[in-house]
Amino acid sequence: MKERNTLSRLVAIHPFLSGVKPSIRRLFCQCATLQRFSEGQILFSEGSPAERFYLINSGQVLLEVAVPDREMLTIEAVGAGQALGWSWFFPPFQWRFTATAVQPTETIVFAAKALREQAELHQKFCHELVVRLGDVLAGRLEDVRTRLIYASQQRVAS
Repeated sequence: MKERNTLSRLVAIHPFLSGVKPSIRRLFCQCATLQRFSEGQILFSEGSPAERFYLINSGQVLLEVAVPDREMLTIEAVGAGQALGWSWFFPPFQWRFTATAVQPTETIVFAAKALREQAELHQKFCHELVVRLGDVLAGRLEDVRTRLIYASQQRVAS
């Protein structure tokens, strides 16, 4: 029972779910567990089934993509207070990146199938989920845009 109370508290205070009504938060909690990852542990791998969604409580995770004939290319570092993974929400439900903990990391993990089922059953839950995931995706695209602009300016300056 103590872990469930801790989980409920962590879900309630995570920025991704900030401002969610208690009834919706309870639905999120029904799909959630706590999970810790050690440094170097892989959370998910590019191309594998996307069956989970993560909220980072502490630590840091690198998102990387495989580039043919090269090392993995780092896309982004995701840390405390951020959400990780959206591939579970869109068919074909396969990870588009590899995520590796670069330090001990604590997460709230949601079962993707359960989240999708809740979204089908509860319109308000679905709305909250879509709006919040959209916000994460928009932020990530803006970050990539900023990095591309910075990289192009560096090439021009050289």
